[in-house]
Amino acid sequence: CSSDLSWTQHIKHPSQILSVGQEVEVMVLEVRKDERKISLGLKQTEVNPWEELAEKYTIGSVQEGVVRDLVPFGVFVELEAGIEGLIHISDLSWTRKLRHPGEMIKKDDKIKVQVLQFDREERRIALGVKQLEENPWDKFETEFELGSQVECNVSKIIDKGIVVELPHGIEGFVPNSKLKPTDDDGNKVTLKEGDKCE
Repeated sequence: CSSDLSWTQHIKHPSQILSVGQEVEVMVLEVRKDERKISLGLKQTEVNPWEELAEKYTIGSVQEGVVRDLVPFGVFVELEAGIEGLIHISDLSWTRKLRHPGEMIKKDDKIKVQVLQFDREERRIALGVKQLEENPWDKFETEFELGSQVECNVSKIIDKGIVVELPHGIEGFVPNSKLKPTDDDGNKVTLKEGDKCE
């Protein structure tokens, strides 16, 4: 079985690491006399590196890696040869709603990540980028209480209202029913993208 060939490489076909006639040392994993079958393992003859990796990639530690693949649900980052972790798309940014990780990260980028989970049995490492920064929602909540006025920029006009850019990169939505139709002089208020408002 290809999963018994290597602890760290994702092997689709044995020819990736072995050739016909090559002499190798293997471990007997199972003997089924009635079927006349013997299961062998190649990786079992080596120390499982995931045992040592658990000490290196502790939860909360900050690591550096290279982006190897972008998929709709996240980013695969190579931490060292043969060892990859996954940043789920929801762990890329506190404030941006990304449709695809490529909006923020590119293949072959060198990035810093934080280890969120380490699963030795499944050989999976969950990583995050946004966790390297303070959560802006917590910051916003401590600076602005309900009812306080905030200066912001209009970032988008939509049918149902306006989207505004608040401090710390947070977006807010003002429905049409909450927009002021006229200013203090009775003039009609017309907002456009880029305008400042309170």
